[in-house]
Amino acid sequence: MAPGRLGSGSRVPVLALVLLFGGGLELQAQMVGPRMASRAELNTMLDSLQNVAIDERDGDARRDLQNRISGLAYRLQQGDIWPGDIIDLTKWVGQFTVTPGRQIELEDIDALSLEGVLYSEAEESITLQLARYLREPRVRIEVLKRIGVFGNVGAPGFFNVSGSSLVSDVIMQAGGPGQTANVDKAQFRRLGKRVAQARPKVVWQSLSLDQLGVISGDELYVPTKGPGIGRFLLGAVGLAVSLTLIFTRL
Repeated sequence: MAPGRLGSGSRVPVLALVLLFGGGLELQAQMVGPRMASRAELNTMLDSLQNVAIDERDGDARRDLQNRISGLAYRLQQGDIWPGDIIDLTKWVGQFTVTPGRQIELEDIDALSLEGVLYSEAEESITLQLARYLREPRVRIEVLKRIGVFGNVGAPGFFNVSGSSLVSDVIMQAGGPGQTANVDKAQFRRLGKRVAQARPKVVWQSLSLDQLGVISGDELYVPTKGPGIGRFLLGAVGLAVSLTLIFTRL
């Protein structure tokens, strides 16, 4: 299915989800740990970080460890899949939007729950739930985020992209930056407020959308470069000369 479009299985508009549940989604933390790590691997990582934190004496390092521990515990509890995400099911040849209850809805069967499911668990979870209705179901899935890209780009709009995508990948999917685009000032917005921009020059950070804490419904805005001071002064001088000539003639 072409990027930027939802399949017939999509039930809930992404923007409506964000507007309705945006307050709760604001709490989603930046992803800690590898995207496809298993629950056992993440639990091992959590134990290791907790052991290191016990002996850490440096205040800044300890705070960083505590943030990572909190983020990892949050991920293990809440999972990786959120309302507005897109589940691409190859067997059904369709893309299905995750509902506010963190489910996907297929025709003629009960909704499939993805609450608390990690990326590494999603395929098995859906397969096991489908086994209640189908004999030996075989599915392949991909979890995508619905991200808007606007501003000075070649083809602005909403696109379905992997959470492992870099910011630069998302911009290129939207036709690339315009000739006067200021990619250094690109920023993510959620409900009109800036997010994921505590880091300067986010495009060049080599961080994925997951690592930045970007969620479905967020918008990436690429501004246009403003005129340089020389151009500004030249324009001001030109305006002054024009006004002088006008008043002289009067």
